[in-house]
Amino acid sequence: MTSGSSLEAEAQRFAAELTDTVRGVVGAHVEAFRARTLHHPQTDRVSVHQEPRTGVPLAVGVTSR
Repeated sequence: MTSGSSLEAEAQRFAAELTDTVRGVVGAHVEAFRARTLHHPQTDRVSVHQEPRTGVPLAVGVTSR
């Protein structure tokens, strides 16, 4: 089982890797992904999302150089 702080650290690393990957494919203009801990009485959860939630633009038939 992963402790709360360890889970949060892993989620932060995942969010950073996700940001790097998406920016490498789509472009540097994509907003970063962040990890946020959601505290609940019996368990903590970590959410990874984009801030602000602008989404990832996708295009068909467009080539980049």
